[in-house]
Amino acid sequence: MDAVGYALAAAVKVRGGIVEAKSPHTFAVQGLRGFALNGKGYACGGTDTSTAYQRVFIYDPTLNVWGEVASMPGLRAYGVTFSIGTKGYWTGGQGNDSSLFEYDPAANTWSLKSQITTGRQNAAGFSLGDKGYVCGGNINGPSTTNKVEMYDSTTNTWSTKASMPDARVYATGFSLSGKGYIAGGADSSLSIRNTLYEYDSATNTWATKAAMLDSKNSPAGFAIGSTGYVAGGDQINTIDAYDPVTNKWSRQGYLEQRRHQSATFAIGNSAWIVGGYSQTQQVITNVNTQFTAPYTEGLDNLIGWLAAI
Repeated sequence: MDAVGYALAAAVKVRGGIVEAKSPHTFAVQGLRGFALNGKGYACGGTDTSTAYQRVFIYDPTLNVWGEVASMPGLRAYGVTFSIGTKGYWTGGQGNDSSLFEYDPAANTWSLKSQITTGRQNAAGFSLGDKGYVCGGNINGPSTTNKVEMYDSTTNTWSTKASMPDARVYATGFSLSGKGYIAGGADSSLSIRNTLYEYDSATNTWATKAAMLDSKNSPAGFAIGSTGYVAGGDQINTIDAYDPVTNKWSRQGYLEQRRHQSATFAIGNSAWIVGGYSQTQQVITNVNTQFTAPYTEGLDNLIGWLAAI
């Protein structure tokens, strides 16, 4: 490497994969769910095993502080959340609930929307454009399903879409580059899996992609940029990244403890994993962990320098 090469290597450094403790949730809770709107994170509902909650808390990542916003219309835990445009949504949950609630941050109000066709709990979900998808979960009590339903926010209607290749409960979901993904979870025999399924809304088809590095039950899933991440789980604390271009997984770090049934939201180059059950400490927790994805420091300056040559 010549002098110019050494200078470039020194100027451009890969940073990230950082795990930091942030201001904890107001109280210890598991089975809560999250979404991000307008640069803020929301942690909704949950339970302490004896009581389910309808309270909703807002997190400001710039100030690292929590506040409280309007509560959901009913007690909610183990449901599915997603965001579409400027609105947040919660559907399903404990007792195989079929309700759908929409949150408007401008008005700080929740409104009841069209019910999902099949009520379920511990399902996974994601959003693509103006549509939200709810995948798998428990229906009719403990039965595990592979059924997928889509919510159209423009018409306030649900429709059935192609089922996943296999039944899943306790999985996680995220959307990435126009596709939806369902990772991990347990099958109908409650065996924990490392599978990754990709949904193409244009063709209404599912494809099996590269398996995760570990099997994960009730992990946190999120997307940052063009990369998907799955963090933690019932018996594991690893943070792994999925590259849809190469169809490969890579290890990016570790949570502070084995944790599952948390709320998750991603803002900018970071994601926050809030509350849940700590398998390490055997307690419900209020821990709030920020994961900052790898990024290249000095790249903008390098691009400008190269353009000027």
